[in-house]
Amino acid sequence: SASGDNLFSILKQTNDDTTTDHSVAAESLVTPPEVLNSCNDVSKDQRQGTIKSARFNTLATMVGGGILSLPLAFQQAGNGLLAPVLLIGIGALMEYSIYFLVQASNHSQLGKTNRANKNTKGTVSYETVVTEAFGSRCRYLSMVLIFTICFGIISANGIILRDMLLPLSDYLSAHNNNGNGSNGDGGSNNPTLAQNSAMLLVVLLITPLCTLRSLTGLQNIGALSMVSISTLVLCITYRSAQCNFSSEYDDVRHMHWWEYVSFVPSHDDTSSSSVAASIHQLMNSLPVLIGGFMCHFNILPVHNELQDPSPKRVNRVFSTSIRCAAILYLFLGFVGSMYGNCTESGKIDGNVLLSFPEDDTLLMLGRGCLSLTIAFALPLFVAPAKDVVLRALEIYCDWRERRLSTKQEEDGDAIIEVGGGKGDGEYGLGSSTLIFTNDTDDNPEYGHVNVLENSDVSTHDLTEPLLDMEIDEANGLESRSKDDGSNDSMKHTIISITILW
Repeated sequence: SASGDNLFSILKQTNDDTTTDHSVAAESLVTPPEVLNSCNDVSKDQRQGTIKSARFNTLATMVGGGILSLPLAFQQAGNGLLAPVLLIGIGALMEYSIYFLVQASNHSQLGKTNRANKNTKGTVSYETVVTEAFGSRCRYLSMVLIFTICFGIISANGIILRDMLLPLSDYLSAHNNNGNGSNGDGGSNNPTLAQNSAMLLVVLLITPLCTLRSLTGLQNIGALSMVSISTLVLCITYRSAQCNFSSEYDDVRHMHWWEYVSFVPSHDDTSSSSVAASIHQLMNSLPVLIGGFMCHFNILPVHNELQDPSPKRVNRVFSTSIRCAAILYLFLGFVGSMYGNCTESGKIDGNVLLSFPEDDTLLMLGRGCLSLTIAFALPLFVAPAKDVVLRALEIYCDWRERRLSTKQEEDGDAIIEVGGGKGDGEYGLGSSTLIFTNDTDDNPEYGHVNVLENSDVSTHDLTEPLLDMEIDEANGLESRSKDDGSNDSMKHTIISITILW
């Protein structure tokens, strides 16, 4: 059988026996970067991520609508002692889990290849690590889980976004009803047309960001998201301080602030034992505390784009991101839970914003800031879901190609491997692989397929028509590269928009 090296030698030998023009054209076949990338933007394959962009993208992935439930989780677990201790412990475990995930990716076969060229964008994915650790079957399971998690978060963020836009949608609804006093849904609690329209308007505005192929391009969006969420935290902090220290709240305050602080789970359930009720409260708070650090599906994409991904820089990025999120959670969880001292029931709602008056102007500003945070976080969840779909399509296409290869071999076709299917061929043919059919006549048919199989071939079969065909094909590689890049971009855009909408 003819390997890539043997075939190249045969091509060169045949070429030397023909004309000088053929020699020039054949030499062009061994320079794939110049042929395949001449019209492509080389920078898109380079690592462009900075520590700043990696931090903001990681933080924007973690910090979102889930922080609205942190005050209740702190109140359930004990906002003065146990809840902060649990949060710090969970944060430490999450930091170590991210460290182990990155180390596992570096020790994978693909990770070792990526480390050989630190300037080129990495290609290790979550399912790549899972495959080497647990086998190919778990690869598909991990892909399903990542897509399900991201799609569920997108859906949940859409619902929260619609709730945060209620002032705007109510204004539009009242304006359209001209003061008829009807909300347009017959008194039903179902979302109105105005509420859904306001949400879809924001999603429409954010759609172009979801079509970006690099997370690094979202660093400014991530920074703005963090500014918005910090504004919300400051608004809640100001109202909580007023509640516990201002004389204006003396009539609604239940007790002094130090009396309201709890150190262990508390409850008022008289139908069960104290220990059982406390454990129940604690178990209810854990999912919220754990979910606040969930960002692992975006860790490897961020790592793939980070410039000079040395262990020191990588640890610096993710450790500081986790610790900044933990500090924000500790602060919001405590001050938010303390506002329960001024609510009618003496408790905080599952959505802390529902504990404040609807006409509170300051909190309306906070709702607007949270709306921005949720909207800007959508691209960070669309990206991993889109990548999973693209890799699933790639797996399906490879399976189809293997079936085609098997069928051709059964029909007597011979396939000669010359280059890798992903443009990494040693002799510059990229994804174009030579194939000819062993017909009974002396003029075999030539073509190209994207398969990587070897077949028996004799030297006398590699005649001048084969070389002429390869020269003609090389002249068309540049235009085909343009078409492939355009189709790839279109595929990314269509899948991103489909997942978001």
